[in-house]
Amino acid sequence: MEAKKSFGDAIVSQELNKEAWKKLSREFKWTEELLRKYRSEIDWKELSDNSNLKLSYALLDKFADKWDWERIINRWHDE
Repeated sequence: MEAKKSFGDAIVSQELNKEAWKKLSREFKWTEELLRKYRSEIDWKELSDNSNLKLSYALLDKFADKWDWERIINRWHDE
């Protein structure tokens, strides 16, 4: 019974962690250094919509394989 509780706690913790990273990705004012450091935790789909992130061609190129390009294009189209 204890193993099931631990497994359930782990799932809840994992889901809360995912939601926290989604919110950070969507709202936080990221720097290139932090993007490099946390690249595997960041939700890049949400980050692509983050208006606090100042985009540049160099930044887009550096993480080209991570961006949600449809969101990036829509974001630039809206500005």
